[in-house]
Amino acid sequence: MSLKTLLLLCWLVTPGLVLAQSAQAPLATVAGYWEGAYIHEGSVQILKMDLDEHQGGYQARFTVPDWGMMNTPPRGDEVTYAAGQLAFNFLYGPTTLRVDAEAGEMHGTVMRRDSTVFQVHLKRTFRPVEPVVVTENLSFQSGAVTMGGTLVRPTGPGPHPAVIIVQGRGYGTRWGQMAEASRLAERGIAGFIFDGRGVGESGGNRPTVTGEDRYDDVLGALDLLLARDDIDANQIGLWGISAGGWIVPVVAQRSGQVAFLILDVGPAESLADQQGHVIEYRMRWFAEEDFTEDDYRAAFDYQKKMVELSNEGAGWEVFEPLVAHAREQRWAPYVDLPDDLNNSELDYFRRRTSFDPVSALRQTTIPVLAFYGERDFVVPPPANVPKLEQALQEAGNTDYRILVVPGANHGMTVAGGFSAETGPDRYFRWPRGAPGLGDAIYAWILDHVQVATP
Repeated sequence: MSLKTLLLLCWLVTPGLVLAQSAQAPLATVAGYWEGAYIHEGSVQILKMDLDEHQGGYQARFTVPDWGMMNTPPRGDEVTYAAGQLAFNFLYGPTTLRVDAEAGEMHGTVMRRDSTVFQVHLKRTFRPVEPVVVTENLSFQSGAVTMGGTLVRPTGPGPHPAVIIVQGRGYGTRWGQMAEASRLAERGIAGFIFDGRGVGESGGNRPTVTGEDRYDDVLGALDLLLARDDIDANQIGLWGISAGGWIVPVVAQRSGQVAFLILDVGPAESLADQQGHVIEYRMRWFAEEDFTEDDYRAAFDYQKKMVELSNEGAGWEVFEPLVAHAREQRWAPYVDLPDDLNNSELDYFRRRTSFDPVSALRQTTIPVLAFYGERDFVVPPPANVPKLEQALQEAGNTDYRILVVPGANHGMTVAGGFSAETGPDRYFRWPRGAPGLGDAIYAWILDHVQVATP
């Protein structure tokens, strides 16, 4: 037999041998990396799912670029797979997908609360090679409490600039900020995130957290980074999200070791004023009733008073007549109407007596980036932007930028809907993170730090 004939036979036989061997491998499994989209009216929103077997069940992490979500778990962290169906609750609501594991596809629907039905279609694909960053779980002390966090940093010895991301009122686990921390690390900046007290790997008792506790927690995280050789102690910034915006200016003032601030829908007024404006602007922008200016002012004053009395530790005998009067007003459905002092909102107010950033902002001379959503009634721009500008100008601050993002709400997302009522330009726009905002944030940070050379 000639060498040519032998090579031809090998070429013909080898694929069959490979296929026979491959057929024994468990390829038709639901675990793996899947990419696809939510689909509605011909428009798509990218969805990625990383699904692993975990303790006899499954664990999923989702990425939705439009929402800035990266490796985010489903609600309740629960995923079930039975009888060829995968079920989880994520983003738009409970979702059930029919799985064709051999074909490497799954499809189904999710119904939103407004009864809009989105289709979902995913296909198994290669797990992408992510940019190389280092993820390190750490602990630090906040007084007697041990807190758990994660540092996501660039490779290389550094020292690297860093940003501590400070959560809002929910003060839950660190994972909601993993996308921001990862994007920072990909750009040469370390990102530090941590669990709130009594949540995840952090000690303490969540229901009793005070404003002072939250200041201490961020100061503890700052001390942790200041002590590391791979972090540049002169380039550590704070990124305060929503209620975190009350915290970071005060921490910067108390520590004197913060290089810059990012106020992500952060209030520039006291908790009492902010709560009053929540009511006023929700009424102005969304109420169907035709309220007068006197109605807006009365509702604002009442809600503000609820916070001030709580801060003072007033008894129910002081609250009761005010609440009784409010119940009789046209604006009553928009305000807090507690039945007694055992009320979650009053309790929150009582434990946040120091949430007023104005004094600290008036002394803030370090660079500041602030951004707000045009349609945010929780921290409305008309009530906050002028106050922030005035405070920074009083401080003599010459390096600040304030953005008001058209159409964005408190979560800095833009509502979906159709682009037009009729015609060829009509298409479905998905709810999404404010377009272009991420690029603006990271560009600003990079303009204010010196990234370590590789």
